[in-house]
Amino acid sequence: MSHLDNAKTALLESQNIYQRFYAQEDLAKTLNNLGNIYRHQGNTQEALRCYEQCLDIYELLGMKLYRHGVALAYGNLGLLAIQQQELNKAISYYEQPSAALKI
Repeated sequence: MSHLDNAKTALLESQNIYQRFYAQEDLAKTLNNLGNIYRHQGNTQEALRCYEQCLDIYELLGMKLYRHGVALAYGNLGLLAIQQQELNKAISYYEQPSAALKI
């Protein structure tokens, strides 16, 4: 098993725990990290799903309270778009945090 596979297993276990105990902030961070693993493994659909779920949670919690996490998630969506050769989409993702957070 690779280091990424070990990390994915641990994060999936964490995800289940956080969902069970409704630890939303920790769940959002875990989903963002899972998205990174899926992106590195070339599983773009799962990566996209994780990043979007992460942002959905931050939106429910109040994005302005979690600026760092929101910026990381949008940055990772930008990286995913670059990986898929979608540069205009990447730019849009990189511009999102300032719009979403009204910075």
